[in-house]
Amino acid sequence: MAAIPEHPPEIARLLELSEASRSRLGGQIDVLRQRVNAPAKALRSLREHPLRWMGGAVATGLATTLLLRPRRSPARKSKRAAGLLFSLVLSAAKPVLKSWLTNQFKQRLITQLTRLAKPHPLPDNPETSFPH
Repeated sequence: MAAIPEHPPEIARLLELSEASRSRLGGQIDVLRQRVNAPAKALRSLREHPLRWMGGAVATGLATTLLLRPRRSPARKSKRAAGLLFSLVLSAAKPVLKSWLTNQFKQRLITQLTRLAKPHPLPDNPETSFPH
């Protein structure tokens, strides 16, 4: 094995100083990478403060909805009210219409069944009434 050459004291001190600087810089680079790494930072923050993130998301969604929704004109509001009134009336009328239609169907069915149930008169001369 080759022996490590002896350096003069000044060079040895500079080598030690440079090695110490390298190790300090390596640690500082790791700290800087952690500070700059936005996805890891956001994930850590999300894990540490989930309720704050949830509240912020709800507040942002509400603010966006209020700020970006289209403005409605008064005529459009009246159309909306008329449509709402029509749907309410239709919803209230459905049971009445169903009952009325059911009764009409029953009456028609009863009428047809009573016609079929009535005895038909027999002809006086069956041979002449029915073709053979």
